[in-house]
Amino acid sequence: MYEEEGSLLDLQLDEVAVPALKEASRWTKFISITCMIGLAVLLLSCLLAGASLIAAFSRMPGLGTAALMGMGKYMLFVLVLVIAGIGGTITWMMYTFAASTRQAVDFNDQKALEKGINALRNYLMISAIFGILGLLINLLQLM
Repeated sequence: MYEEEGSLLDLQLDEVAVPALKEASRWTKFISITCMIGLAVLLLSCLLAGASLIAAFSRMPGLGTAALMGMGKYMLFVLVLVIAGIGGTITWMMYTFAASTRQAVDFNDQKALEKGINALRNYLMISAIFGILGLLINLLQLM
C-alpha cells in the first residue's frame, strides 16, 4: 500500500516551478472569472431579452414560427441554460485549479496541489471530449 506521510514520487517544487505555478494560477483565475462574468451576462441577456430573441428567430427564413411552436417557445431558454451549466462547470474547474494551486504554492500544501491538479485533469478531459465532438460534427457536416 501507499505511505501515509509522503507522496508516491516525493516530488518537490524548485525555484523554477513555484513562479510558473503562481503565474499559471494567476492567469487561470483571471480567465475563469472572465468566463463567469460572460456566462452571467449570457443568462441575464436571455432573461431580459428572451421574448425579443424568440421573435427575431421566428423571422429568420429557416426557423419560422412553425418550427418554434413545434419545439416550444422556451427551447432557446433551455438551450442557453444547458450551455451555461456546462460552461459553468468547466469554468468552476478552472477556478478550482487556480485557487488550489495558489494555496498549495503559498502554504506548501500537498493536498491542495492534488486538488488543483485533479481539477485541471477534469477540465482537460471535458474540454478534449467537447473538442472531439466538435470535430466530429464538423466532419459530418462536410459529408
